[in-house]
Amino acid sequence: MASALDVIGDRWALLVVRELMLGPRRFTELAAALPGMGTDILSARLRGLADAGVLSRSGTGRRQRYELTGRGRALRPVLAELGRWGAARLDPPASPSQVSARTGLTTLVLDPPPLPAGLAGVFDICCDGEIARIEVRDRRLTLVPCDGGPPEPATAVIDLTQAGLLGVLAGADTQDMADRSDLVIRGDRAAGTLLISTISAPSVLAALTAKLPQP
Repeated sequence: MASALDVIGDRWALLVVRELMLGPRRFTELAAALPGMGTDILSARLRGLADAGVLSRSGTGRRQRYELTGRGRALRPVLAELGRWGAARLDPPASPSQVSARTGLTTLVLDPPPLPAGLAGVFDICCDGEIARIEVRDRRLTLVPCDGGPPEPATAVIDLTQAGLLGVLAGADTQDMADRSDLVIRGDRAAGTLLISTISAPSVLAALTAKLPQP
């Protein structure tokens, strides 16, 4: 534990990992996503995580990007358990705008339940310009980091508004969200609907969603 905390125990370190879970980011994107973090601290955290093999760097100057290595992606269950523990301390957000699209999408796919047998393919879940690209195989969900290149064909693309993303995180009825156009599925609609219905109300947020008013 002490050895692990030497790498990821510094303030902000795991939040940097969280921001990279869906794919590479540039320095300016990370700084914008973590507004309370000074750029000097961000530079130090990136340097330390790179030295420890948690992330890698590619490109130069403003084009330089940071992405998780295999060791970095292995921290996914750590993020899930910390999220589960911390959710009990939070109150539900007052409005969808309080939940950033990237954080919401990361939370949605961080610790999914076993998926239905027969569901398979590559799915893009999109909100406000952010994408969580996942592969479903053998009832398991694997994150496929979006590298910024041309998107590969997906079995289904699930488009969410900010209100729709918040609704999925809270376990709202997917048909109701579709009727309000907060949820739109393109491609294999049956597979996309089955996926989003299965992973809605993620267990990571169970302690938080329990505080929501019951219909």
